[in-house]
Amino acid sequence: MDNLVRFLTQTRYEDLPTEVVDYTKLLCLSQLAAVVGGVNMKASKIVFDQVQTAGGAGEAGVAGYNCKLPVAQAAFCNAVFAHTTELEDDAFPDRTTIGTIIPAMFTLGDALKSSGPALIQSIVLGFDIQAKMALISRAGYKGSMAFSTGGWGTAASATRLLGLDADQTRTTMAIATSLVGGLLHQVPSMMHFMESGVAARDGITAAYWARAGITANPDIIEVHEGFWDMFALDRADLEKYGEALSGELRLMRVGIKKYGCAYLMQRIIDGALELRDNSQFTYDQVESVQLHIAPWFDEFLRRNPKTVDEARFSASHVLAGVILGRPIDLATFSDEAIHDPAYRDAEDKITLVMHEERGNIRFEGPDELVIRLKDGRELRKMCEIARGSPPHYLSVDDVCAKFRQCAGYSGYLSDETIDRIFETVLNLDKVEDVSVITDLLTFSEKSASRQAA
Repeated sequence: MDNLVRFLTQTRYEDLPTEVVDYTKLLCLSQLAAVVGGVNMKASKIVFDQVQTAGGAGEAGVAGYNCKLPVAQAAFCNAVFAHTTELEDDAFPDRTTIGTIIPAMFTLGDALKSSGPALIQSIVLGFDIQAKMALISRAGYKGSMAFSTGGWGTAASATRLLGLDADQTRTTMAIATSLVGGLLHQVPSMMHFMESGVAARDGITAAYWARAGITANPDIIEVHEGFWDMFALDRADLEKYGEALSGELRLMRVGIKKYGCAYLMQRIIDGALELRDNSQFTYDQVESVQLHIAPWFDEFLRRNPKTVDEARFSASHVLAGVILGRPIDLATFSDEAIHDPAYRDAEDKITLVMHEERGNIRFEGPDELVIRLKDGRELRKMCEIARGSPPHYLSVDDVCAKFRQCAGYSGYLSDETIDRIFETVLNLDKVEDVSVITDLLTFSEKSASRQAA
């Protein structure tokens, strides 16, 4: 715990490399795109309806709903909105996401009127605390999402925005050990998205509790049968965690998603679109499609999805969209698409081939895609690394296009507002009060009219 507290309280904004600051700004734009794209999703509407009934002080904005709620509840909403699109940006082999931390910190920054540099610092440091815990503890291999969508990183980030001292920071992280959670096999239900909201809410709450004077065991991470023993695979790795905090920042390992579905499917979609674009085949020319994958892959790839959430974890669904000639965007994962007979017919041409020799390989590729055409041609692609995954970073224009797609899907932001969001987020290091950005996301004539309706 000493190294963790020292890292959080003594690392200054000025210590952050320029490339990390610049990439953080791009990740912020990407994750705000996810928030905007998710405001009308079914789970988002349920969450907002439930949370707003509790009322409370209007401290921070809820994107697209023209209102402010208590900060922890607003963070709950915004984090759920972002994850419902499955456009949260992830890091591997860390097996964690920055998709909870960013919407949570923008929400807290709104309430505190934080500066852009303070927000960037909080995101970078909180994510490093979370990613290295995920990487070294290997909790994800036990099915835990405690350091993926869990509130560990959110709590760490909140200590920085709130300006907590060393003792308060230590207490925040000790409190957070009792609040983190999440299970991998909630995929593909709505609860998978809800876990991000819980993490955002509880991470911020842990910091407020510590500031108010709530106490917690300061040795809870290291103590026998404590936090580390509950989540980590090997107690011997505990020392490595403290050492890792003085090493390279993990933020540059985050990949930006282009498609609203599972991270491991991003490379497969890229490969399929490349084959389609290069060969210019039509659906009627396709005889069959084979996707060669590791055995564990099939646990998460639902055939014939019955819900939008299942479609986000269905390789056969997205491959059906590709061979049908459809764009792969947020509309791919909609009620209209999953009930479209053309998608179901196309899925009949698709086979997932398990390769037992690959063993229990998780998330890593490559996955081989084979498309056979009726004229005898066979198109092959080894799908290894998605564009957007390090080191194949997306450009600013790519992320702006992602934002415009999400804004078009939700339909509540004007072009003028979108341009202002681009200008401020991409210059976040010069912003004096981030509520300038959150107000643009929260309030608009269209969001107001939707609320009135």
